[in-house]
Amino acid sequence: MSDDTFNYYRAEIKKVLDAGPQDGEDWYRLVVKGKRETKHLNVTPTQVHIISALMSENWSALAALLPEAVFEARRDDVNATAEASIIDAVREVIAGWEGLDVPIVGVYFYADEWDNGWFIHTSGEAIDANGEVHSGEVDVDAHADEFGEAFGTVGSSAGVLIDLRNGELSFDDYGRANLCDPFVAGLKKQPGASDS
Repeated sequence: MSDDTFNYYRAEIKKVLDAGPQDGEDWYRLVVKGKRETKHLNVTPTQVHIISALMSENWSALAALLPEAVFEARRDDVNATAEASIIDAVREVIAGWEGLDVPIVGVYFYADEWDNGWFIHTSGEAIDANGEVHSGEVDVDAHADEFGEAFGTVGSSAGVLIDLRNGELSFDDYGRANLCDPFVAGLKKQPGASDS
C-alpha cells in the first residue's frame, strides 16, 4: 500500500471515528465488522468500502489507523469466529463416535510447549457425563489456525474447556485448576453419576 493511499484511508476513517456514535454503537459496529448495518450512520459508501477493503486485505494497516478500543473489538470478533469454528469441529468429532455408554459433555484442551512458545494443544480430553476424563481423544488438529487466532501464545498452565451441553467455551490461565477440575467435580456430584 502506498503512503498516499494509506494517508487517504487514514483521513477517511478518522472522519468516521470523529463523528462519534450516530445511533448508539452504530459507527463502532461499522468499523469492527467492516460494513454498513444501519441507515442512521453518517458514513459515505467510500468510507465503508475502505474499511471493508482493509479488513479483508490489510488488517495490520487498519490496526495502525484505529484506536486501541476498536482494534480490541475487532480482535474479539475474530476470536468469536475462531471459537465457534473450534466448537463446531469438536462437536463433529464427538458426533462420529459410536457406541458410547456415557455421553461426552465436555472437552478440555491444555497448553503444550513448542519451539516458539506455549500454545493450546489441538488434541483434547473428552469428559463424560459421569466426570471421567479420557485423555487425548478429541483431535481437531485441522483447526490449529483457529486455535492460534483465538488464543495465541499462552502460559504453561493455560487451558480451554468446552461445555458441550451449552456450547460455551472458556479460557483460563490456570485451566486445569479453574476450569477442568471444577467441571469434573460438578459432574461427579450429580445424581446418577458413577462412583468410579
